[in-house]
Amino acid sequence: MATPRQRRYTLLELLLAVAIFALLLLAAGFGIAAVQKSWETVSRHSRRLAECQAIDTAVGLAFRNAVPFTWPDRDSRTERPVFSGDPATLLLAYRHRVGDAAAGGLRFLCLYVQDNELRALYRPRPFAAWLPPPATAADTQEEALAEGVEAISFLYADRSGNEIRWTNDWDEGKNPNLPLAIQLEVRWQDGQVERWLRRTAGGGRRTSHGVRLEAIP
Repeated sequence: MATPRQRRYTLLELLLAVAIFALLLLAAGFGIAAVQKSWETVSRHSRRLAECQAIDTAVGLAFRNAVPFTWPDRDSRTERPVFSGDPATLLLAYRHRVGDAAAGGLRFLCLYVQDNELRALYRPRPFAAWLPPPATAADTQEEALAEGVEAISFLYADRSGNEIRWTNDWDEGKNPNLPLAIQLEVRWQDGQVERWLRRTAGGGRRTSHGVRLEAIP
């Protein structure tokens, strides 16, 4: 009994099969690259959202509860406000929920940028540029709120008659009261910019921490 003749593939058919296989591999590669790019985009947006939430929590707690606070200055022998409103650095005192009676109900916050990170320093005791450094930093907590930060800038709202004016440098020596509001702008290295604006608890249009100010015409 004769066996059927085996069919051989032609060169054209082999080339066609290789081309189809290459196209399938190319399509799979594009699909994997697209999935990877989408995943990186989602991860980047998730990290940025987490950073914005961390900043919002810190700003919302500190700015809204900021209160005037003074501390003796040994050099000038006067009470100086523990508040520093520079264009790129902010130091203030704010009311904090009492969790430890020894720590008290006040916290002191310093916001600044270092090594492309927005950092926050928290302490239950005052700290300022004119105060002597503490013997120990055990009670100081440092937190990196955001990474990849190019710069930050602050604006401070002040009274000017019936008008509200904004300044990027708050002179606590000439104005011992707190700003009416504080705006924080964060500019990331990728060009994205976000802003947070909050009113302070200790600064009002006609009062400062419950104390009546001079009449405003």
